[in-house]
Amino acid sequence: MKIKKIWDFVWYDDSFLAWFINLILAFLIVKFIIYPLLGFALATNLPVVAVISGSMQHYSAPVCIDFQDNKCVEYSKEDYRICDKQFNKKMYFSLDEYWNTCGDWYKENNISLQSFKSFPLKNGFNKGDIIFLTGHGNINLGDIVVFQGYSNNPIIHRVIKIKTENSKNYYTTKGDFNKDSSSDLGELNIPEEKIIGRAMFKVPFLGWIKILFSDLMNSVF
Repeated sequence: MKIKKIWDFVWYDDSFLAWFINLILAFLIVKFIIYPLLGFALATNLPVVAVISGSMQHYSAPVCIDFQDNKCVEYSKEDYRICDKQFNKKMYFSLDEYWNTCGDWYKENNISLQSFKSFPLKNGFNKGDIIFLTGHGNINLGDIVVFQGYSNNPIIHRVIKIKTENSKNYYTTKGDFNKDSSSDLGELNIPEEKIIGRAMFKVPFLGWIKILFSDLMNSVF
């Protein structure tokens, strides 16, 4: 009888307390059941990631001109950039426009426009997108990978070079938005054991839920 009362309260009661308990239950089910099962199926301990930076976007973004407490508090109204190329406003690029702006770097690194057009997620993705990952299969040139670099959070960038030494692969990556690969991020010659997963597909905007929640928690605590 008590179990039936609890069941009815959780699933049929319209009170705030019942709603809150439902929210907690949903979180626990996702975190401790669905997420581990998804990770097992996809062979990675991080099957889903929320994109928290703009390093893979294909549009020009304003340059920060004032940092406080490691956060930007003022952006330029005139200096917008992508691949370190300057514009005077935000501009969204088609793939051909992106190549005309950023393609010289790829050509210097033996990646052609035809090759780039065959890459997964060739139009990049944005902050707030959700990316599903897998640990299955080989990593090829142009794939998007998540790896543990030198930053606090895992990095998600595109593989632009692969080399093999002693039967072991090493990967170099670059953010589509960035001007080049960064040694400061640890994205040069990434060993296989640092790769967390390879991107399969994206879900736009859904990651903003996590980003906004994390920002709220950081501001409170």
